[in-house]
Amino acid sequence: MSERALLQVREVVKHFQARKRLFGRAPAAVRAVDGVSFDISEGEVFAVVGESGSGKTTLARCVLRLEEPTSGTIFFDNEDWLALQGRQLRSARRDMQAVFQDPYSSLNPRMSAGASIEEPLLVHKLGGRKERRERVAELLRQVGLAPSDAERYPHEFSGGQRQRICIARALALSPKLIVLDEPVSALDVSVQAQVVNLLRDLRDELGLSYLFIAHGLPVVENISDRVAVMYLGRFCETAATGELFARPLHPYTKALFAAVPEPDPDAPRAKAPIAGEIPSPTAVPSGCRFNPRCPMAQERCAAEPPELREIAPGHHVACHFA
Repeated sequence: MSERALLQVREVVKHFQARKRLFGRAPAAVRAVDGVSFDISEGEVFAVVGESGSGKTTLARCVLRLEEPTSGTIFFDNEDWLALQGRQLRSARRDMQAVFQDPYSSLNPRMSAGASIEEPLLVHKLGGRKERRERVAELLRQVGLAPSDAERYPHEFSGGQRQRICIARALALSPKLIVLDEPVSALDVSVQAQVVNLLRDLRDELGLSYLFIAHGLPVVENISDRVAVMYLGRFCETAATGELFARPLHPYTKALFAAVPEPDPDAPRAKAPIAGEIPSPTAVPSGCRFNPRCPMAQERCAAEPPELREIAPGHHVACHFA
């Protein structure tokens, strides 16, 4: 893995202003992402995990510029990513591709698998007809499908096969970074490991970098190099994967581990995971955002927001008592 930062995200904020009512006060802004910073090096897999509503997908969409950040900076491959416009942005998008959660809705049902994979090559005017077909066949083999599958349509594939087609399409332009927004959460458990193994093999073979968004920690254990735990728009803990799994320090991270089902019925049960729902991003709690649900909360937690501080080399935690 290279030490050169391919992606640099600094203090990215994304607030959505709700529509003003006809009468009464204007509604509060939705604080979906509220000051997030991280780097991804060449060849690195950086995972972001957390409950639904924590802001993970909005963060991914800001990185992809499907949403424009309210503030903050993003540098991709030493270029100011947020300053690119028009043809410059379109050309730079070749180096950053995406794979989304639902492979069926990501594919046009009227286009064959081969046509879907070929489409990025047509958009960017790469290669002649023969070269494009050869590239499609190569990509299908690379993701574990047969070149003859190019003639089939999305409804003829299983969910795992459809996601392989989406991965092949993302690889078509030979990107440097792929943003994977919950790429296995819509798949059967038996298929999830196969797709994760494929992504890991492709990373090793092609030297790719991933921003990997996931609900749960077990999915990212075997693919990520570093993990950030996100809660209500901010990171509450970041660490190397091995360090985080061996020594989670934030109460929210511990609760996520406690929520993982234990396959052995005779194994000792972990403490019950946290109760309640994640608060609305329009009404963010004062102080530590996790304090209303935290079993360790004290008066200081409601009054003073904790800084993301380094507890051990490379291990950062936003908790007063970690």
